Amino acid sequence: MSRILLSAFIAIWALSCSKVRAQSPQTIGAANITVNSASLLGYIITSGSTVFFEYGLANSSLVNSTTHVHISNTGTHQALIYNLTPKTKYRFRIVEYPDYYSPSAGSFLTFTTASLPPTTTTRLASYINSDGATLNGTVNPNGTKSYGYFEFGTTSSYGSKTPQVNLYSGTNAVAIFQTVGGFNSGTICHFRAVGVNSNLQYSYGRDFTFTCAVPPVATTIAASGVGNSMATLHGTVNPKGTSTSAIFEYGLTTGYGSKITNATALTGNSAIVQQITLTGLKSSSTYHFRMAGRNNISQYGYGADLIFTTACTNTPMFSTMPADQGTNNFGFSVNWGSGRMVIVDACTNLANPIWIPLQTNTLIGNSLDFNDPKWTNYIGRFYRIRSP
Repeated sequence: MSRILLSAFIAIWALSCSKVRAQSPQTIGAANITVNSASLLGYIITSGSTVFFEYGLANSSLVNSTTHVHISNTGTHQALIYNLTPKTKYRFRIVEYPDYYSPSAGSFLTFTTASLPPTTTTRLASYINSDGATLNGTVNPNGTKSYGYFEFGTTSSYGSKTPQVNLYSGTNAVAIFQTVGGFNSGTICHFRAVGVNSNLQYSYGRDFTFTCAVPPVATTIAASGVGNSMATLHGTVNPKGTSTSAIFEYGLTTGYGSKITNATALTGNSAIVQQITLTGLKSSSTYHFRMAGRNNISQYGYGADLIFTTACTNTPMFSTMPADQGTNNFGFSVNWGSGRMVIVDACTNLANPIWIPLQTNTLIGNSLDFNDPKWTNYIGRFYRIRSP
């Protein structure tokens, strides 16, 4: 009777064992999937098992395996795999080796790694003008259909953005650019390039700034070296950060009419000294002049209008003696022709001559008699004759 019971017990135990061995671990799925890694999940049904995952490309028979781990209890097992290829489909399953049974495996499942986000770079702004500029950047779609645009505004929080540009799905950097405006002259503007793909993966370039152009600042400085046909003009120009040309305007009226432009462009944010010497001017003439600056977007800055007066071309033709030897009447002999208007000027210092017109006459023949009623007021008095 005991042998019958023992045989029955062994039969029941064998049936129970066969049922356990018939069961398999369960492959649950993949989690935390990135462009190059994923966490694999499975359920272990037999305590005291050695467990690992097999995985590989979904379209390949090659199989890799995770580290073999001995697990004391049943339950969920997880393993991280990495060095995967972006945007690629993989298959995997859990495998367990119970201590006393044959190995068994769960079903194969699949997952696809995430695509790479675009790679985005911001470039310097160009064509900066008084109210905006052209924004520049590049976006590499990295194989996924992508779009590029710019965020911009008066702070690094931006607040505005340009329309999106379709960049398709290549693997090379594509240049993007967009012109923005509407700012006040001198405003500092922030901007950055943005790339986004069809999986809503974003990437951002660095924050860059540009300053809306302001007109140059010009200052006129008094002329020097004024002669009868020449003068040296002086001034300063501050480019205010934009490539600028320095210009001297001059002429016999405030309309000027003539100008000379410095061939070398000025840059920076500091006043730069300028000067130029004029020749071939009319003698005994009052000239107006001013310093001006014009930047590369045709913004102008002007200095104040100043004047200088050229000297007479004629040299002194007579000088009185000391008072006790002087005379108050004398004559000029010229070869100018009868009937011509002439003016007699006088001064007392040839080193710094200030010529004062004393008399206007019409020539009779080629000579002029002249009388200076104030000659006795000066020790020395110099005279010249000129024709306007």
